Amino acid sequence: MTAGWIGDFTVAIRLDPNNTLAYFNRGLAYDNTGNYDKAITDYTEAIRLEPNYVAAYVGRGNIYLRTGNRAEANADFATAKRLEAGQ
Repeated sequence: MTAGWIGDFTVAIRLDPNNTLAYFNRGLAYDNTGNYDKAITDYTEAIRLEPNYVAAYVGRGNIYLRTGNRAEANADFATAKRLEAGQ
């Protein structure tokens, strides 16, 4: 099922390269399949398009944490916390 979603979100991105939600959701799908490099790439693109996208920071931070990149995880979680606090 997830592989189909990846294809669907890829089409959405092709149709609208600025579709933040499509990048985020494809990142989630890649995360669910264990393709962490592609997930990080998509979460990063979602953040580039929408720098205040808290969920993308949390998603990317979770992958960093699972892959042992604690400094990057902590930075993303701190950013998410700051954004949630409205600062």
